[in-house]
Amino acid sequence: MTLPLQVEHLTAGYVRGHPVLTDITFDLPDGELLAVIGPNGAGKSTLLRCLLGWIHPDTGVVRLRGCELRALSHRQRALEIAYVPQFPPRTVGFSAGDVVLVGRYARMGWLGLPGPQDIRIALAAMEMTETADLFERPFDALSGGEMQRVAIARALAQQPGVMLLDEPTSHLDLRHQLRIGAMLQRVAHEWPMAIVWVLHDLNLAARFADRILVLHRGRGVALGTPADVLTPTLIEQVYGVETEVLTTGDGRLHVVVRQLGCTASQVQEGTKTSRPPGLTNS
Repeated sequence: MTLPLQVEHLTAGYVRGHPVLTDITFDLPDGELLAVIGPNGAGKSTLLRCLLGWIHPDTGVVRLRGCELRALSHRQRALEIAYVPQFPPRTVGFSAGDVVLVGRYARMGWLGLPGPQDIRIALAAMEMTETADLFERPFDALSGGEMQRVAIARALAQQPGVMLLDEPTSHLDLRHQLRIGAMLQRVAHEWPMAIVWVLHDLNLAARFADRILVLHRGRGVALGTPADVLTPTLIEQVYGVETEVLTTGDGRLHVVVRQLGCTASQVQEGTKTSRPPGLTNS
């Protein structure tokens, strides 16, 4: 079966000859939640832009269901890829239901008007994200957590094969972070869907992701299960902090910061740590 997303030896940036990402390779199957982590400037947002087709690779390729992404039309991409930004745009004059129905646009008829099936799918997406009771509420009157869940419902209403999320929990409180993490895990496994979730919180990644891709200075330095990737050695090498990785009673990992390790300049210069371990698939 053709994988939803394949990235092969991707090197890309904003000025040719000055790559932000170098030689990134990974596959993403249906039903998997992949967390992408790394320090600021590691290339996480640039990777998302490449997966959306907003930036073309200098070398390498991104494939969507076996087809090279850059060869697909905007409509073809919209039928297969949904994107949830960090901050949903505040939409004045629209209800939450209207916002979710926007996700159906690429699949509507030539008049661009939602039919009964579009409404049923939008409501199903809102049920999955626990926002169905907000259908008639003005979108701009919702809380930040409600807005983000409605934005994810809009992405689900597209019926995509791949969902890309750029730090959707970074501005939310702990309860909403956990709620959205659990929801993404459920969507990935039950719809099923291939999900790429860019985030900073290592404990959210450990709790909900099936695999984690670690970016450091534009390179993929580790890829695997949370238990394989989130080790004190790798965290110090990438983030410059000393940690302890605990296993909770329910078998989940929890990263506890003990103290700063090497300084930021030492991380950049590599004076205290060796280079991070090579990228491994699992």
